[in-house]
This record gives sequence, structure tokens and C-alpha cells, in this order.
Amino acid sequence: MLAHSRALPAARGAFLALLIAIASCLAPSPLRAQAQWAANGVPVCVIPGCSGRLPQVCGDGSGGALVAWNRNPTQTDQNIYVHRVLSSGLLAPSWPPKGTPATRAPADQWLTDIVADGQGGAFVVWFDFPNYDVYAQHVLGNGQIAPGWPVDGLPVGVAPRTQWEARLLPDGAGGVFVAWDDERAGDFQEDVYVQHLMADGSRVPGWPENGLGVSTAPERQIVPVLGSDGQGGCFVVWTDSRNGIGGEIFAQRVSWFGEIAAGWPPDGKQIISGYGVYAGRHIWGVVPDETGGAYIGWGVSHGPFAYDDDVFAIRILEDGSTAPGWPAAGFPVCALNNTQYLTSVVSDGVGGVLLAWYDNRTNPGVAYVQRLRPDGTPAPGWQQNGNRVSDLPGYHFAPRASPDGQGGVYVAFQEAFYATGHMQHMTGSGILAPGWPSPGLPIVNDPTGSWSQQDFQVTSDGVGGAVVTWDDARNETQNQIYAQRYFGGGPTPVLVSLVSVEALTDRVALTWHDPSRAVSEATVYRRREGEDWAALGRASFDGTGRLRYEDRGVVPGERLAYRLGWMESGSDQFSAETWIDVPRSLAFALEGARPNPAVGPLSVAFTLPQAEAATLELLDVAGRQVVAREVGGLGPGAHVIRLGECGCTPPGMYWVRLTQSGRSLLKRAVVVK
Repeated sequence: MLAHSRALPAARGAFLALLIAIASCLAPSPLRAQAQWAANGVPVCVIPGCSGRLPQVCGDGSGGALVAWNRNPTQTDQNIYVHRVLSSGLLAPSWPPKGTPATRAPADQWLTDIVADGQGGAFVVWFDFPNYDVYAQHVLGNGQIAPGWPVDGLPVGVAPRTQWEARLLPDGAGGVFVAWDDERAGDFQEDVYVQHLMADGSRVPGWPENGLGVSTAPERQIVPVLGSDGQGGCFVVWTDSRNGIGGEIFAQRVSWFGEIAAGWPPDGKQIISGYGVYAGRHIWGVVPDETGGAYIGWGVSHGPFAYDDDVFAIRILEDGSTAPGWPAAGFPVCALNNTQYLTSVVSDGVGGVLLAWYDNRTNPGVAYVQRLRPDGTPAPGWQQNGNRVSDLPGYHFAPRASPDGQGGVYVAFQEAFYATGHMQHMTGSGILAPGWPSPGLPIVNDPTGSWSQQDFQVTSDGVGGAVVTWDDARNETQNQIYAQRYFGGGPTPVLVSLVSVEALTDRVALTWHDPSRAVSEATVYRRREGEDWAALGRASFDGTGRLRYEDRGVVPGERLAYRLGWMESGSDQFSAETWIDVPRSLAFALEGARPNPAVGPLSVAFTLPQAEAATLELLDVAGRQVVAREVGGLGPGAHVIRLGECGCTPPGMYWVRLTQSGRSLLKRAVVVK
């Protein structure tokens, strides 16, 4: 049983003007179950023609989600549709009842990815038959096709021969990066191409019409995966056979304007060498490390017929070098002598990475998860070779992970014996979240024992929970698409949840949220590894349901766990525990505007690691300096200052840039009035 316990690139015109007036909305609390979500899922598509080919999902940023799927309404053409499920569990009323068609072009289109646009809508991408070209579409939060986008999709990669395996990455400013495999150089000569599109479908200046070739080396470069570089550009990672050795991993870093980053070779940098001619790798994820680098997770197959796949991860710095503490060949997340098949790599929300995989160390195989810290070691509470997700008997196929924003993770998996799915929630310390049973929660309670669900996909709901979507065959005459939302408390409502942590070398600041405002007095508890809980003091209330506490009794480099305790109905109640690593030294960091969007002068939060000259700037969309302040004199530590005190900053989108010792960080900021 499981235990409970650089700077901004040189501006090239005011091309970002269309991104002005980005809206934000207050998100509902994820901590109590919402009665509107049907017990066995919300029917997203239940009409004839719904296809069960891997429906895709992304959060809408306010507790709901957008779901995309293939649909075959005429039995001759395979089209793509999108629908939005609100945080209440209702289908968005402004959308067509059957969803918005991303394309209804002739022949077939095969969906490959969906990502949020940051404003309640989504981008989707697919490849078109019979020409194998890559197309994309932008659907707004109201269900309309975005202005500037053709009704049947925008051609992104339409060169001769095959373009496919397309993936998306939001650029953080309303646009999107698109990467794909491309055979324009010749059959079986696959290269990696990338395109950068703005919200209106136009190309960002500097990008070629039919994509930028980030690697056109000999032989095959296949299945590119995208990750943000935290500075407006992106990392592109793929498997490569240019050296005649199977499964080498290469990467490329590209700027906002389509320039190869300084110091990166034109055809990419080798990250991992090959094991031999039969060795193969499949990259499952690239996630930012919050300091300009990235984590890469992949699976390794050791031979043409071997059933001995392993799971590896590595952290690279912004120049592509291996981060200190990480093995040059990657960290063996799980390399036991049996099959481990990686299926999900996500950020843990606090600077580390989470990996989920199917593991055949037992028979039948089950789902495991590992959480790695930035130094390449498992986080406290996580075992070498990972923690088992569920004690449910049977095969746990294709686990899919989504972070809870506090170092923990939601995992959805298919249970093969019953052809149904389960959801589990594990905390940042690797144990079950309070109220969650050891087998996990059944996603569908089948009263007949004859229903079948598969192809589960999961995403963050943006407010601490998760939304899962799947292909459902409860109606045996057709495939259907359903969705369900899960919250931190699972079947047992949890009133209070940690929503933010700021760890510095000399203090840890924590904020919890009580949406009901029912807790009138709460105590903060702390413990070190191997110690019992000790009370620190009372949390302070700010009148908005937030409970705050700052612990100044910390030592650089130590590991600490925190939780909040209170009385309810005469009994002790506790929030989930959260483990924090106190940094040994201050990191160079730019949090950005507080709040964002802002009204009037911007308050900007940042951290300086040393007492050297530093500059904080506000730049307009054309890259022109609006205001600048020298901030190095503030000294090492976390700081918050105001930019534009005159109050004359007009509404629009801006960039905040922090520079010290030759390093720069960049964040977007929006002024609404």
C-alpha cells in the first residue's frame, strides 16, 4: 500500500502592437468540488463521428480547459474541432454546441498538439493529408476563429514532400512557436524546422516564410520537442542520426526573432551521444528550469528487439552545457533491468522537474513518478527509481502528469484490466495528497462493467487542480470525448492550500489561501528530515482569505517542510505538507510586475545575488527604453521597486529587463489603464 503521510533582442518595429490589452480574470478556488462537473465526466463530443485518436487538452488559465479532437462528420473527411469547458463544468455558451471547427478542409487532418494562448483561447496544429503539410489554427476564448487566421487553418510548413510531427509552444506574449519534421531536402532526409507566429497569424519579423531550419544536417533529425528559454526564445530538442549512431540527442536555441543563439552551432549542439547503432531514444519533454536553461526527459531503448527501456533526464544551461551536478550522460531516473516507458515530463512548478512512466519492474507493470531538484537529485521524500503512483492491481498504461503548482503532481493513467482510468494526486514530498485513496480515484464509475475509456490526457487548470480528457466508448456505437476536473482535496474537501513560496538564503515566505474564510486562527508548523513537527507561530491574515508567514530561522542549503494547522469542529486540521530547499546562495531572478496586468506605475520584484551594478529597465514594444533605474546599490537579496513613478505609463504591453554582470532577464508586463 502507498503511505499517506540577454537581453531583449534588438527591436525591429512595433510588430507587437496587436498584443496590447491582454486581459486577466480572477480564477475560482480549486479547493472544493464543483457540483456542475458530472460524476462520470462532462460530454464534450457525443455526436456521431467523434474520433478516439488522442484528444488533446490545455488549461484556459481560469479553472477550465480547451479540448481538441479529430472528428469525422461525413465518414470521409477527418476534421478537427475544439470546445471549451468552463471552470463550472459547463460547456462555454458562446461556443457552437458541437464545438468550433479548427478546420473542415477536404481529406483528412490529424491533430498533433494544442496549447493555450494565455487569453482563454488556444492554438492547435495538425498535418494535412494527402500532402503531409503542417497547418495551425487560433481559436479565441469566445469560440471564434482569431482575426487573420483562415477558416481552415494557416499553412505553416507546406514545402515539397512530408512535413509532420508538429508541436507547439506559447511564446508568453500571445503568439506561438511551431516545430516539425521536414523532408523538403529529400525522402528520408528529415530535418527540423521552426516557425514563430503572432496572435493574428502573421510571422514575427526575421522568420522565413516557410520556417527556419534549426538543423539540416545529413541523415535524420526527428520528433522535435519545444521548451521555453525564459528570455523570449525557445529550445528545440530532437533525436539525431547524423553520426551513424542511433538516438543521439541534439538541441538548438533560437531567439524571438529567429536567430540562432550566440555560441550555438547552425545545426544544433549535441547534448547526449549515442549508445550504438541499435540504440534509440524518444524525447518526451523539455521544460524550463526557471534560470534560462531547461530539463530534457527521454526514454532509451537498447536494441532493435530489446524490451529494456530506461528513463533519463538532464538539465542544460542556457549555452547548452550540462548543469553542475548532473551526469554528462544524463541522470538515470529509472534504469532497472526491465521496461520503463516514459510518457510525461512536466515542470514541478517550483524550479524542478517531474517525470512519469510505465514501469514493468513488477508484473503487471504500473505507473511511477520521480521529482528531481535543480541539482540533479531526487527531492526529499522521493525514492531512487521513483515513487509508485497507485496500489491498484493491473497494468497502468500511459501515465500522464500535470503539476499542482506546489511541487506535487496529478497523474492520470489507464488501468488495462478494466479498460478505464484513474487519477492520483501526490504532494511535493512524494506521498498521497490528503483525502486521496491509495488506488487513486476512478475517472469513470461504470455501473455496467462494460464501458471502455482510453487515451487519457491531463493539464493544469491554472489554479491548483487538473483537467483530464479521454476517448470514451460507453456508447458502443461510437467514440465520444469526455472531460473531468480534479482539485487538491480529491474526494475530501480541503479548505486551505499553499499558493506561493519564496525561499531566500535567510528566510522563507509562505502564503496559504482559505477561500471560505472560515479559518480564524492558524498555526504554522515546520520540520526537518527525520524530525517531528514543531510549531513556529501564528499566520497573519490579510482580509482576503490569504494567510502569510515568514520564517527567518533558516540555514542556507537545508531542507524544510511546512504545513498549516487549525481547529475545525473541535478537531485538528492540517494542510498538505510542502518541502522547501533553502538556497545556498541567491539566484539572479526577475519575477516581474506585481500585479500583472497593472494599473499605473509598475511594482517589479527581482533578486540580486551580489552587490554589483545592475539596471532595471522598462521597454516599450519597439524595444525603446521608457525608464531605467540603477538597482545594484540595493545589494544582494530580494527587492521590489516601482518603475514609472510619474504615472504616465500609457496602457499597453511592455518588457521589464534586469541586467547585472553581463546577464539579462526579461519579463512581459501589461498596463491596463
